[in-house]
Amino acid sequence: MSFHLGSPNNTYNRRGGGGGGGNRRGSGGGNNSMGGGNMGGGGGGHRSPLDKPISPEEEAKNKLTSLMVRIGDKVTTTATLESNIEGLVGVLLPDLENNRSTIVTILLKCISQLPYKTPIYATIIGKMNQKNPDFGKEICETIIHDINENLKKQKFKQAKLLIRCIGCLVNTHVVSTSTMFEVFDILLSPLSQEYTQTRADFYVHLVLTTLPWVGSSLSNEVEQLSKLFEDLETYLGGRSHAEKKFFQTFAENDDLLESLSKQVKLQKEDSWNCESIIQIHKSFDFVDSQQHPLASIVLPLNDEKFNYPTFTRPLFRIFDDSQDAIKPIDRYIIEEYIVDILYYFNGAHKEAAKFIYSLPVTTEIDAIVVETLLSEAFKLPGSDFKLIYYSVMLVDLFKEQHQTIIPVFAYAITTLFENIDHLDTEVVERFATMFAHHLSNFEYKWVWGDWATCLTSQPSGDPTTDNLLHLQKKFIIHLLESITRLSYLDKMKQSLPVEYHPYLPQLPQPNFKFLKSNGKNI
Repeated sequence: MSFHLGSPNNTYNRRGGGGGGGNRRGSGGGNNSMGGGNMGGGGGGHRSPLDKPISPEEEAKNKLTSLMVRIGDKVTTTATLESNIEGLVGVLLPDLENNRSTIVTILLKCISQLPYKTPIYATIIGKMNQKNPDFGKEICETIIHDINENLKKQKFKQAKLLIRCIGCLVNTHVVSTSTMFEVFDILLSPLSQEYTQTRADFYVHLVLTTLPWVGSSLSNEVEQLSKLFEDLETYLGGRSHAEKKFFQTFAENDDLLESLSKQVKLQKEDSWNCESIIQIHKSFDFVDSQQHPLASIVLPLNDEKFNYPTFTRPLFRIFDDSQDAIKPIDRYIIEEYIVDILYYFNGAHKEAAKFIYSLPVTTEIDAIVVETLLSEAFKLPGSDFKLIYYSVMLVDLFKEQHQTIIPVFAYAITTLFENIDHLDTEVVERFATMFAHHLSNFEYKWVWGDWATCLTSQPSGDPTTDNLLHLQKKFIIHLLESITRLSYLDKMKQSLPVEYHPYLPQLPQPNFKFLKSNGKNI
């Protein structure tokens, strides 16, 4: 049975992906896990006679990696994806005897680094579990082992994605619903002990972020599900919000955990519908599959020095989403996809751009992409990666999605400028630095005339208005300094309206050590 392979492209999003344009300044660093964005593909290509021959084992591994990484790419119909899955299962099952550990390893790496494909991989595992229950058992044992190791090593994103996979395995009857509730009970066990809010928030978030993927399969367990939501609501109702102001980037808003809780409740009321999650498991019958128990997840006890993620940070919102056609839970899932892609492909910004516009969504996502990138770049007290990474990502997306993303980005920049008195001081500096780099890639083109009034306006006597004009003027001066450093003064004078020239930095002068103040040499 044949099945289609390919690189990330126009899989679901109708605008499609494609490689981002190059950038002469490059992107920031970061850990390039599993080869960054170049995790896919194996075999093929022209080889020099001087190249070291690939061993049969390595060649087999490369082919298996290529097959599993590319599954679902360039697929436009459910029927095609079904056929691809059947075809891949047909390739993997006969190979289990020789490459069992390799298949398990690659599958779990794909699950932890291609998060939007988790339902596809869970379906593959479910199909293979029907034919070979020992394989399903080994997958379950390995997942629990890896979760425990990741928690111990503070690899919290990997742990989150593996717990999500358990939820997807419930959908394919590899794991039972009662076992899923046991996992949730373990994750919420810190709430019955002495705990710090940061630690408790993390484990509550693990439960809440897994529910959208498995809620439909748990919906018949009414009593257990109601008890779970009662426990979550009790905790959320007693949380402290004192720290929220320290992480506020822009306007006041719900924090990440408050927002997610509301979104999951709305999804529950909507029969657990979520269009942004691939529901391919519904195309197969797993009712008679053998289910496997899970060993206990071990939560680290001596974790006083752990750097748990912070969930008291208010949401960063620029666009009014009250009229959005997209449901709140879909918005959350898409944001999660983007954040995870930024994390795993931080060393390969072009690949990250490809994957962002290959997500399994059919709605317009430009506003969510811009807002999420700016939110991550402006995160307090510091962003996860260098500021240049987020800026280069926007440059790549501009070059590939320019017809739709440019007006969205322009609106975001204008909104931030017009409300700059609501931005944290540190965020204003990042905003100027990031926007300067962006302009340097597009010949410094901007609607400069719209901003010139704040340079020429006289004090109005209204403290609020005058303060806003003062901060806007300071921002422009910082922006001009930054773009001049990326170019040169004469170029800036040619590119900018004359109103901006007095605010450009002074032409650098040589500093002669033996030059007297009257200009004569000693």
